Amino acid sequence: MVCETKRACSAVSEPTSRALTLKYEVERGLANVRAGKLAADSHEAQALPDKLEEAARLLEQGHAAVSDCDEKLTALKRRYGI
Repeated sequence: MVCETKRACSAVSEPTSRALTLKYEVERGLANVRAGKLAADSHEAQALPDKLEEAARLLEQGHAAVSDCDEKLTALKRRYGI
């Protein structure tokens, strides 16, 4: 039961963590473009929209797994009286 809960909650945290990392990379990339540190036509700058789309997809994936994680955590709490 504990391992199932860990897997279910990892299905939330892992894609969410990756999404937040990608979001930060996009924010940093946009700041660099605005500051003139990165050319808007560079490969890195051109990849920013795809990174943002991937971040959105990963956030949706993590969000979709929240209810399963919550259910398994609640079951654990009931079973062990936490």
